[in-house]
Amino acid sequence: MSELERRFGLTPAARILLLAVLVLVALGAAVLFSATFHRAYFALGDPAFFLKRQMLGVALGAAVLCAATFLPPRRWLAWAPALYGITILLLAAVLLAGPKINNAHRWLPLGFISVQPSELAKLVTPIMVAWLYDRRLRDSSLTAAKRRPLWFAALAALGLLGALIIVEPDYGSGLFILGVGGALLLLVGLPAAYVVAGVVLMVPAAVLLWHARGDELTERFLAFVRPEQVYQVQHSLTAISCGGILGKGFGESWEKTGYLPEAHNDFIFGVYAEETGLVGVAFLIGLFALLLHAGWRVVRECPEPALRIIAGGFVLNLVLQAAMNIAVASASAPTKGIPLPFISHGSSGLTIALLEVGIILAIARASGNPAVPPAPAEAPAPAAAAPGARS
Repeated sequence: MSELERRFGLTPAARILLLAVLVLVALGAAVLFSATFHRAYFALGDPAFFLKRQMLGVALGAAVLCAATFLPPRRWLAWAPALYGITILLLAAVLLAGPKINNAHRWLPLGFISVQPSELAKLVTPIMVAWLYDRRLRDSSLTAAKRRPLWFAALAALGLLGALIIVEPDYGSGLFILGVGGALLLLVGLPAAYVVAGVVLMVPAAVLLWHARGDELTERFLAFVRPEQVYQVQHSLTAISCGGILGKGFGESWEKTGYLPEAHNDFIFGVYAEETGLVGVAFLIGLFALLLHAGWRVVRECPEPALRIIAGGFVLNLVLQAAMNIAVASASAPTKGIPLPFISHGSSGLTIALLEVGIILAIARASGNPAVPPAPAEAPAPAAAAPGARS
């Protein structure tokens, strides 16, 4: 057993995961500074303005990662209802009192920092599904009739989260949470008929949304079918194509100097690709592939189904967000507001992402590692059904 395993209980998979994340955070700070120093200098007089704000997220994220790593992971199951309630209150507060920025209410100012509650919803969704499974669904004695109200309650709770975010409007994050939550519910046994019924019930809401924001939604789909007609996607593709094999070099992007919108956030991948080229893009994708590989190993090594759901949900969160961001920047998907984890500007998103990593590390430590004290004895639970068993 290595020194890290003896002192901290970090398994090989956990060490690989942590290494990939640390490299991504360091790379993200460098890429963000390169993508923003020109704009920050001329608009704000401080070329490091955005980097300083991002480093606040790094500091907060590092603190919560360390705290979460050494916290018994089952605590999050106990806190699940409270976390869900806080998230709903914050999402409602954003709609009622949040400032309107870029025609959307997504941020809630809290003194020296602005919080984006939709990022907290990404954390809460896997925890709520795991809590539902751990408290009720793992009981194999439940009949289909007794499970039915549980499924309705779970879908209603998930639908409320997604609806509040979509109304902001933040279509990308809302649909992302609905997709991840739905996938996890299917994993724990949700019959497919409920998914079909949920989709049918969403049709009237989709029609109303299209009637209210049809022009905006049409533009988003045009980015996929005719990217040359959408300004930001056109310039993102220009940036990617100008990178070539080795890129133009750090700080040498031309598109970031006022041509590419959201060069520090949703389209930061374009700046990165322009400056680092195909080699840099392959390196970035390799880091997320390493994160996926290590995270999946943690999931497989965990003996507790509820904790596997949490770890798997967080790994899916991080990797799927990266895939969607890169797909949007390369015109492989309709435009949506999904940031690139650990790279895009945003203290809320970075802090939540690092908290998710900390919880995954805690689950790895608790997965039968002799360096980690065993959890307190609990009353024997009913016979557990394997995740995925359907009624």
